[in-house]
Parts: sequence; structure tokens; C-alpha cells
Amino acid sequence: MSKKQDKSEAIWRDFNNDGLVDLICKSFDGKHQVLLNDKGTGMLLNNFTTLSLYDQQNRLLGVTCSRDEINQTVVSWGNFDGDKWLDLYCSTLDGRHLVFKNQQNGKMVMAYDSGIGW
Repeated sequence: MSKKQDKSEAIWRDFNNDGLVDLICKSFDGKHQVLLNDKGTGMLLNNFTTLSLYDQQNRLLGVTCSRDEINQTVVSWGNFDGDKWLDLYCSTLDGRHLVFKNQQNGKMVMAYDSGIGW
């Protein structure tokens, strides 16, 4: 991870389901960096830097949890569908709630998009 990148949160989770925790860094600009744990050696690989997020029409959204330059305020990981793979939740500054389902291949597809806030 470069010192030039502004990160606002770091989350340790097993993103690729290999049994080793990986480092997911959330940034103020909405871009994320995933650093994979290299077979438990303690070394983090910086070769997987996008989450490959897709909308419900299978259009690539890129490396952000947002569309149209709307930055997220909260990022959380959990297995919302019970398939034992971590899925991604983002809330945005404009009050939207986005859930991305892990496709088990480095691709995340939007499963839920709501503008409802509380």
C-alpha cells in the first residue's frame, strides 16, 4: 500500500475464502484496496487491488462502493446469503444502502440497492 493513498479504515477478513485473513482498506475517495495474505507467510500481496463490483445489470462499477462519484460512509463485510463467502455492504453519503454478493471469483454483484435511510 502506498503512503500516498488516504485510507479511512482497514478491515481484516478472509475475502477469498482460503482460510487466511486478508486486509481490505477503505479510502475516503471510495476506492478500496484488497491485500491478499500469501499462504500464511505474513506477507501481503498487492496484486489484487480491485473488488470488481458489478450492478444488477452486470455492468462493471469499478473499484468503488459507489456510482456517479457518490462516496460511501460505511463498509461492512458479512455472509448475508449463507453461502460461506463474505458479501459487501456499503452505505453512501446520499443515503443509499448497497449489498454486493460475492461470486466466489473476485467478482461482486449488486444484490440490493435502496435509497431508504433512517
